[in-house]
Amino acid sequence: MRKNLGTFGGLVRLPAEMAPSRIPSLACLAACLLFPITASAASWTNWVSEEGGSPPALCGIAEAARGFDCRGGYCDDVRLYCDSLPFGITVGSYNFTPFYSEEDSGIGSVTSEGWYRSDNSFSEVCYRSNTAGILTGIRCSGDSCDNISLECAIPHTNFEGVSEPVEYESCYWTDEYSEEDPPFYAAYGDFITGVECNGSYCDNKRYFVCTAQAAANSCEGSCGGQARGGCFCDALCSDFGDCCSDEATAC
Repeated sequence: MRKNLGTFGGLVRLPAEMAPSRIPSLACLAACLLFPITASAASWTNWVSEEGGSPPALCGIAEAARGFDCRGGYCDDVRLYCDSLPFGITVGSYNFTPFYSEEDSGIGSVTSEGWYRSDNSFSEVCYRSNTAGILTGIRCSGDSCDNISLECAIPHTNFEGVSEPVEYESCYWTDEYSEEDPPFYAAYGDFITGVECNGSYCDNKRYFVCTAQAAANSCEGSCGGQARGGCFCDALCSDFGDCCSDEATAC
């Protein structure tokens, strides 16, 4: 008997250039069901600030923010480095947070349930209904992009016809970044899920970064070992009859 190694605990996105309309046509829905969406290579969005009606910077189809950059006094202009989501992850349920800045109201909250259980007035971490979210866009208001609003989406794995919210691991807050610093890039496979403001006009920012995991019973990211759901992805799994269903294709 094999020794148990333990277990571990949509909407279709339209291209950014087609924003603000995000309602796909019936033809698009049909095409997207028949043909998997392939995300574009990683790239920077346009610079945005409060000028010109505060247009948002948005990632494209099947993308999310893996980097962040700013320029100008007090981090006046901002942009996102958008990268393809791994493991066939898709995103939906887009929603902008309220605008916020560095001011601390002194009022915070901590809940006993949910993915990210604390909240304050000078940061936002993407989630909805206790489900982890991911950063897909940003917009500004006020002088020097004083106030920011995050576009958040809910990422889902899609495995064997089952769509489930993505589970994260290894989440952390970064150091502070501003226009004096080089752009921030998270490691490949990590994505920004929240932003904190510090300093006048939200000059200094920290990012809450997490690693997205594949579906629990998929070998994506687990070749040579055991998937979180308990099935295996190694050379012995065929002998023991405990291979994950995608072991042959994923590994």
